[in-house]
Amino acid sequence: MSDIAEIVDDLQEEWAATDRLLEKLNDQLWKTQTPSPGWKIKDQIAHLATSDAATLTACKFVRVATPAAAVGSAGRAIDPALLGDGTARLTGFAPRPVMLGLWRSTRKSLATALKNLPPDSRIPWFSGLVTPEWMAKARLMEAWAHTLDIADTIGVEVVGTDRLKYIAELAVHNQKASFDAHNQPLPDEEIRVELSLPSGKTWTGGHAHTSQRVLGSALDFALVATRRRHREDTALQAVGHEADRWLEIVQAYQGSPGAGREPLNEQ
Repeated sequence: MSDIAEIVDDLQEEWAATDRLLEKLNDQLWKTQTPSPGWKIKDQIAHLATSDAATLTACKFVRVATPAAAVGSAGRAIDPALLGDGTARLTGFAPRPVMLGLWRSTRKSLATALKNLPPDSRIPWFSGLVTPEWMAKARLMEAWAHTLDIADTIGVEVVGTDRLKYIAELAVHNQKASFDAHNQPLPDEEIRVELSLPSGKTWTGGHAHTSQRVLGSALDFALVATRRRHREDTALQAVGHEADRWLEIVQAYQGSPGAGREPLNEQ
């Protein structure tokens, strides 16, 4: 098992990368539409702030949740409706300094809370009970994806880091849910993923003894798994029919897949 302190440190580095990008924004850019339909940059940050606040509150319910009451506990922690598009836009009406201050103070408290929870704790969340390790990786994934939307909006190239391994791990773990979300039959074989990290190291996930594989860079895979790029705009390779089928629908998160992105040559 990974060291939760190391993962949370990486999460904080991801947040810091978002802050560095936000420093490039003037007030006009703050209100600019992003590639996500209906979401301006301020809405992206409002959503991150709201979601991190929900996570922090859910951490307080660790000791009262049971598997049968997981969703109910999360619901008492924060109304699921507050995580939707509407609330992100509502919160986004707050002045920019207020919104950024809220997010930064919340995420500081969240980092401390995740580090202090016992590793085997179970946090009640809308997908069920999750560990602090899983939650930290999920928060990193969402921060990276929304930051990418902002970078795309202002024309800044995204530079990958080895933190992308967490997004790849979530996507591999989420294979079954990806097929379920698209109402597709499960593959006959587990699909293995073999990626090159920005550092030059190799990351692998999935069963080693399978003929179904996805090969490529961690950045390309994260772009597709967060549905921020179409697979045709990457150099990812699918070996085998089931791997090819999965690459069309892969997602690193649970729930509705959303519309995804069209190939760049069709936009």
